[in-house]
Amino acid sequence: MSAECRRRWPWRQSIDGPFAPRRIEMLESPAYRVLSLSARRVLDRIEIELAHHGGKDNGKLPVTYDDLAAYGIERRAIPLAIRECGALGFLEVTHQGRGGNAEFRSPNKFRLTFRHLDRAKPTDEWRRIQTIEEAEAIAQTARVSRKTKPHPKHFPRGENANFQGGKPPRKRPTLRGETPSTGSGGKPPLLSISGVPVSDHSAQAPRARAPEGGAVASERGGQVWPGNGASRLGSGAAFADRCSIAEQKRQDHRRLRERPVRSRVKAALETGRVMHVLAIMSEADLPSRNAADGLLFKMHHEGEVERVGRGLYRLRRAPAVAES
Repeated sequence: MSAECRRRWPWRQSIDGPFAPRRIEMLESPAYRVLSLSARRVLDRIEIELAHHGGKDNGKLPVTYDDLAAYGIERRAIPLAIRECGALGFLEVTHQGRGGNAEFRSPNKFRLTFRHLDRAKPTDEWRRIQTIEEAEAIAQTARVSRKTKPHPKHFPRGENANFQGGKPPRKRPTLRGETPSTGSGGKPPLLSISGVPVSDHSAQAPRARAPEGGAVASERGGQVWPGNGASRLGSGAAFADRCSIAEQKRQDHRRLRERPVRSRVKAALETGRVMHVLAIMSEADLPSRNAADGLLFKMHHEGEVERVGRGLYRLRRAPAVAES
């Protein structure tokens, strides 16, 4: 600064050393206000790398995981923070790095969207987010780890899974006289040890009834008491009726068990804002992600909630009544 400028503006001060400018518009934006601490440290470290390159090479800034970990970010939080910065529009990964031996590994290369790219102006993708609710939903979705996979022994997770309370689905009971392959059919013929079919006398002669408290002599020389499994099960039709009644009782019990859970989900969504499945799980105290997806999917089809996007829900708005 010349001596004439100092005489004209004596209050103006200069910054001694390199600095990283950030616009007040960006600092006040909803996307910047919802950034986590790890995401802000990622932006700070990449801006430091840009300053080390003399303010140039934006879009070709190599920053490794070791650089970010040395700056104070936990290593397990680094990929989530990078994904959060990219989803909110502050960062772009121009080159996806990879690990390996010394001659094959390469670091990630980044571009800051709020800084100039050579002679081009900043793109400022963070401006497309207009509200805090939208920014929180995007950041919550980006912070979810992609490495969570369902166990192969469990039934699949997802919004199309039925609500089972975290338990695997029950198998349909097979009726007497049915096989798993056909599902229906007659009773298979009895075979002796030599492979010769044995005639079934039970189909020709009716079985004798036992008196009260007594036993019936079987054809093979034994006695069949009324309290054993054969007399309790009865015919196949009666057993099928018992199975259908038991299944109906299980469904009624499941509906009663879902009522307080649905009330907690509705109470969490009463604010009218868009919420992610993970936020609904924490506020409604749901046991698992699978149970939350299944219940929200069912409530969506029954008209209680509205699905805004992938994993985003809110209460269904009442239709506007036209004034006559």
